[in-house]
Amino acid sequence: DTTEEVEIESAIRCTGFYRMKARRLKALAAFVTGTCGGVAGMETMPTGTLREGLLGVNGIGEETADSILCYGFGRASFVIDAYTDRISRCAGITTPRSGLKVLFESVLETDSHAYRQTHAHIVEYAKGWCTKKRCEGCRIMDLNG
Repeated sequence: DTTEEVEIESAIRCTGFYRMKARRLKALAAFVTGTCGGVAGMETMPTGTLREGLLGVNGIGEETADSILCYGFGRASFVIDAYTDRISRCAGITTPRSGLKVLFESVLETDSHAYRQTHAHIVEYAKGWCTKKRCEGCRIMDLNG
């Protein structure tokens, strides 16, 4: 381990899997500073190019890349997470998880604010219902009824 990694590990030790996360944070930092020329460089990159670059960083998957784009940079890139997938299934949407991003982006206004608001509502609803397994009385489940 380098001194930098030890410092990062120390700062994030309480998060669990701190060694792996430290390596991934270092890889992300290298992408941001090296490939993009910093955050300002990321801001000027086309969304598709930036998304592909993020996906190429070890440890960055689709959910994280889209979260960075949508919430960090205000880009129109809808986030698909476990909550979105679960709520979609409960609503009777049979599109595979891999196609949900395209589906949401095709029906919502292409606007980062609309994407953030919709995703946030889904997450908040799912936290209140799905994590407590309160399927009976769920308004989403009632859509199929």
